[in-house]
Amino acid sequence: MLDEQIENFINTLLRKELSMFSVKNIQSLLLEQGVKIPAQEVSAYLQMHPYVTQLANKKYITRAGCFTGRFFSVKPSKYEIEQGIFVPGDRCMPFVDPQMLPDELTFVFNGKNVEHCTGEYSTSELLDHYILFGEEYSAQYLALDPCNSEQDFSINGFELPSRMKLTVVDMAELYQSWNFQYGDRLVLYVIDWDKGVVSLSPSLIRKENPFEQTAAEEKRKKWYSLFKHHLLASFKQFGPCGSMEEQLAAAFLSDIPGLTDMYCGSVEEFLEQTDKISIVEYGVESRLWRTDSEIPAAGNWVNEGEESDVMAGTLYGVFGLPMPDYIVEAFILDSLYQKEETSAKIFSRILPDETLLSSFQQSLLILHLERQHAIIKKSYNWFADYEIGEIRNQALKLYSQILCLICELDRCNLPVDRFPQQELVILSQLYGHTGKMIEAFLFQKGISEKDISAASLSLEGMNFSFVEIQGPLRAALKQHQLHAFSIVKKDRKDGRKKHN
Repeated sequence: MLDEQIENFINTLLRKELSMFSVKNIQSLLLEQGVKIPAQEVSAYLQMHPYVTQLANKKYITRAGCFTGRFFSVKPSKYEIEQGIFVPGDRCMPFVDPQMLPDELTFVFNGKNVEHCTGEYSTSELLDHYILFGEEYSAQYLALDPCNSEQDFSINGFELPSRMKLTVVDMAELYQSWNFQYGDRLVLYVIDWDKGVVSLSPSLIRKENPFEQTAAEEKRKKWYSLFKHHLLASFKQFGPCGSMEEQLAAAFLSDIPGLTDMYCGSVEEFLEQTDKISIVEYGVESRLWRTDSEIPAAGNWVNEGEESDVMAGTLYGVFGLPMPDYIVEAFILDSLYQKEETSAKIFSRILPDETLLSSFQQSLLILHLERQHAIIKKSYNWFADYEIGEIRNQALKLYSQILCLICELDRCNLPVDRFPQQELVILSQLYGHTGKMIEAFLFQKGISEKDISAASLSLEGMNFSFVEIQGPLRAALKQHQLHAFSIVKKDRKDGRKKHN
């Protein structure tokens, strides 16, 4: 694994790099800083980086390089035009940094910043422009707006009021000066991906015969057909990606020139008019997928290389546990939070079922825990850890239960398609969600009471989901074990008959 400082240095480069580059280019830049990193290590980092795409001839390109200067468009709603606003929401997806919140984006017209404004708007109208974050997250994105910093929506389970405050782009003067009407469009392109700066300009539709299609509309119609083709192709090649944003990125990256010209349509309008693709449930999350089929838990889009990448940075190689290194640190911190002097109880908290590891693996893991415990204990501060100690403990308890079930399913050698598919998907998502929550407790600075309250609510929901899915999964596991036992029993009887 790369040192944190080196990772930050490379990441800063990648946020601004617009041209194609190679591993050697990165190595050269690191050498200028007096750092020498093996090509294999740099290559592994680039292949795992979410904003880097590998091209042919061992070349790479960043999201910034792919999407800077590329056109996308939005058709503002009647409500937005009446209010004199533009709601960015999910509409710049996947052209901007997905880690930036909508209110953090800067919009420019003719070289001048278009001001933001705040107001109270119809929640249902706002939610229409947040659907690509997923129904399960859209309320949280709205709640994260600076206007709502004093509100704690987690108290009511993120149930939103009928009207709520939001930071939007103030378009009143521009709409008026352009004589902007419903049906007209905003054509946008990214100026600075790293800083989230986006240029916008109007594309007005004026025609005498309302039933006649203009040349621009004809081209846009072809765009929708092309976009559908590439989005469907992304399902076949990559399966359901980690998010709808990643799925859209995969589709656009497959044909940047064809999908980012001046006559492009919008994802929002595409989903309104297509009957082939829709937003569907995928476990406890949402994904873009074919309307007429359910997303399977696994498919031929996962190859051995990808599986090994998923296990990178985990304890899988030695212990057979798909558990990231930082989770071990979290369990040790939890032990110190409970004022335990030794690491003796940590192993049973990670794996209540000791039979999931061989005696040799158990000894190795216990030794690993002892060494790490001794290192972390030296700098541990209980008072600094007090605020998040309890919620982290609850998250680790759930993580341990999920990990044990995953290990049980993995060791039974039953094909994936023999398990209940939706339950399997949810198990995988719960594993990812709890892991990310624990990671946030480790590395996120300045966690507030509001954050802890939201995490507590999320944990409650995840615990409920786990209780619901473990029954059907364990039933499938038990049925397989009974079947395997009956086969062994039959073979033994047959063997005795032959012996006689």
